[in-house]
Amino acid sequence: MDKRLVRLDVIEKQLSDVSSKLSGMDRRVVSLKTASHDVNTRLIELEATRAFESSVNDDIAKKQSAIDNTLKAERDKIARLEKNLAKVNSVQEDIIDLKSRSMRNNLLFFGFPEKSSPDDRKNEDCSKKNLTCFRDVLKIENPQDSIKFERVHRIGRYEPSKKRPIVAMFNHFPDKLLIKQKSGNMPSNRRLITMDPRTQTESGVLSSFRQSSRSAGSSLFPL
Repeated sequence: MDKRLVRLDVIEKQLSDVSSKLSGMDRRVVSLKTASHDVNTRLIELEATRAFESSVNDDIAKKQSAIDNTLKAERDKIARLEKNLAKVNSVQEDIIDLKSRSMRNNLLFFGFPEKSSPDDRKNEDCSKKNLTCFRDVLKIENPQDSIKFERVHRIGRYEPSKKRPIVAMFNHFPDKLLIKQKSGNMPSNRRLITMDPRTQTESGVLSSFRQSSRSAGSSLFPL
């Protein structure tokens, strides 16, 4: 009887140890489940973060592509503008050349008195004034017969305190050269300058013409 009781005590103790071990195993299982849940949660968060970063990278790639396209369009635009500018410069050079050719026969005269009355100014015969000057001052015989003008007129806006210059376009270039050669006989209050920019330097006669034409309210090429 005593042996059975002892045996039962042993069995009961063993069962208690087993129960204790099972309880420990349950706690470990719960801990593992918790850890597994945390890992799953972390993986979900990492996947969400990765998806967000992928979306951001896609947006950056799209913006970079848009910037590249914009830069290409601007480069193309600049190239077209440079090409157009080259054409404009070429056209301007052609215009200057044409204007130079058109002004080849021009001379500009200063110092001729000018009437104050609008009617007198309107009826002023600038051609006659020049021809008279050629005859009396430059001592050219019968200039009215030998020298012909295409047109002669004053340039600039009238101002009572100033004498507007007279521009004369000669029909024949040799006539212009003759007047230039004899212009040393002109009085100091009547200056004669050329209007041919191909034969005058910026610092010389042409510069004087530009200054005088600006003060008279006229352009460099009035004809």
